[in-house]
Amino acid sequence: EMEADGGGGGAPVDLESAVEALGRSQRERTSRFIKSEETGDLVLKINNYTLEEGEKSVFDAELGGRADRGGERKVQRRVAGRDFENSSICQHCFLPGGDLIMCDHCPVSMHLACAGIGDVSTLGQTWSCPHHKCHLCQRKAHAAGGLLFRCSECPKAFCEDHLPLDAEMVGAENERFVRLGYGAVRQAAFVLCSEGCRGLVLEHEAAETRRSLEEEGGEEGEEEE
Repeated sequence: EMEADGGGGGAPVDLESAVEALGRSQRERTSRFIKSEETGDLVLKINNYTLEEGEKSVFDAELGGRADRGGERKVQRRVAGRDFENSSICQHCFLPGGDLIMCDHCPVSMHLACAGIGDVSTLGQTWSCPHHKCHLCQRKAHAAGGLLFRCSECPKAFCEDHLPLDAEMVGAENERFVRLGYGAVRQAAFVLCSEGCRGLVLEHEAAETRRSLEEEGGEEGEEEE
């Protein structure tokens, strides 16, 4: 038994009744107490073990807590074609058209040859582009501390351990991808991974502007006809 807070020594509180009251509250709570099968006394869940079983490790206790809460909240995965569009140009050569294969998890598109894929029939039902694993160690974001650095001008991505020293930070978003409906994600940041990629920025922007003007000109010609 414990004494209630307050001056002058309040009336003793029945701990078991208090726990039951918590269970009846409007807001659902997970009680930290449980009735021991051995003695019938109310004990902390973490202390409810026998000498044969031994005390649970912190790891096991944490897993148990997650199970009580119904598991971790799942983040809905973004889907190409529903949440964002894929690029119409290859992330490697930045040329449009041809046999483009589209990533199911981000806007990247690549020609089969640029992606090193000889036979499309060897692919599964979904395809992840090279931006989803480290170019050097092949680790994905969850195995690399939760973050990969994706180059905005080429298909390479790097974990923190293998990020080139001369890489230049771009930010949480890639402007081209934002225009396709793909904003910032928790597991990625964008960089310019090399001097070569820094030099490609203006070249790629100019090429994209030319394509946009050509598309607009084609649409105007169709309207005049």
